[in-house]
Amino acid sequence: VVHNATYTTCDPGKIDWELRARTVVLHHDEAVGEAYNVSVRFKDVPILYFPYINFPLNDQRKTGFLPPILGYSNSIGLDIGVPFYWNIAPNRDATITPRLIGRRGLLAKGEFRYLSESSKGEIQAEFMPDDRVFGNARGTLAYQDITQLSRRWSTNIDANYVSDNLYLSELGGSLTTASTTQVERRVDLNYSGDYTSFLARAQGYQMLDPTRSSSARPYQRLPQLVFATATPA
Repeated sequence: VVHNATYTTCDPGKIDWELRARTVVLHHDEAVGEAYNVSVRFKDVPILYFPYINFPLNDQRKTGFLPPILGYSNSIGLDIGVPFYWNIAPNRDATITPRLIGRRGLLAKGEFRYLSESSKGEIQAEFMPDDRVFGNARGTLAYQDITQLSRRWSTNIDANYVSDNLYLSELGGSLTTASTTQVERRVDLNYSGDYTSFLARAQGYQMLDPTRSSSARPYQRLPQLVFATATPA
């Protein structure tokens, strides 16, 4: 049992955010921890309160809230996200994150992952019904899937959509995402034989940089067909 406990991922001496709990009980035999009267503080100001939360003490997946995501910038103001992890099944899970962006509004973010004997994939979506600065609804959608149709045939899908050119730079949440100038949309059909292989591909891009000249933009492949063969050694 721990009283007046704190938790943060910030560097020592520069604590921007932290969790505070009046009491924490660690059940090592069940690999579960419980915290009572929990507050989330940003710059030592309480912004969220939970009377009770529980969390795993090992690497096993468990349904529940994850550590909050906090940030601030001049363009969006205070940015608060509270992820909720849902352990649906051993081969399926989801993370749902309500995100409150001070100057923009409320954004909903979701991630769903699945795994089976023949396929694995992930769906990510974000939606803001009303961006107060942008003046309209905004969002993104991404879908990745790899499926083994048979011993020799497989498919690979990578499809992405962004509602407008400025979404990733304004609401993306990372420098890598903010610098993205294009998103890919691709569907592959693959065949792998003993001495032959075949690829059928449809590929395009959504350009997010309107200033980029047409000559500097990537080629669309609608479709691309590749056949290769080799002579047995």
